[in-house]
Amino acid sequence: MVRAEVLAAVVSVESRFNPLAIRINSDASSPERPMSKAEAIEIATTMASNGQSVDLGLGGVSAYDLPGLGLSISDLFDPCLNLKATGILLNRYYRAAVASGATGKEAGVAMLQSYYGQGDAKIGAMVGYDRRIVEEERRLTGRLSSLTLQDSDGAGGLQTRGMPEVASRASPSFDAVTLAAQEATPSDEPIAPAQAWDVFGQSRQSTILIFSR
Repeated sequence: MVRAEVLAAVVSVESRFNPLAIRINSDASSPERPMSKAEAIEIATTMASNGQSVDLGLGGVSAYDLPGLGLSISDLFDPCLNLKATGILLNRYYRAAVASGATGKEAGVAMLQSYYGQGDAKIGAMVGYDRRIVEEERRLTGRLSSLTLQDSDGAGGLQTRGMPEVASRASPSFDAVTLAAQEATPSDEPIAPAQAWDVFGQSRQSTILIFSR
């Protein structure tokens, strides 16, 4: 299971809660900020077809992970599907760490490092991604029930994958914040499109996110 606090911190760092976030993992110039889901899909599809490595949506999910998740580029701009994908990837990396002998906090650190490195914990360790998420989780303490999705410039302050330098980042400002947990079960199975979702509503009080198939 992935704690809602951890997921919120990952989303904050990756996209500043912008569901249309697009980050290019290269020296190429950043695309114009998409003003709609359709525009975001068009931009991301063009980049991916040109061989560019892109991280998309709330959790900064890599387009390279799409086949293993059973999703399309357009799915990653659906907030519910993106959050589920993010949770499934985190859970997958956590279980891999445990299978390698890590326990407790060590497994959690490896999970976050592997998420940044897309399976390579060494890359995440080089940029201190796990520390950054812990710091962001601490910053968001007590605000989980009032975090909302919002439009934002770019794709958060996170630098491109694989870069060893740690970029500094000003804390994003939130006019109104609401994020509550949804109950479901983590699974490595492909994600079935959701009909409705309440991940960012206030109808639940749980702080554990469980992702369903």
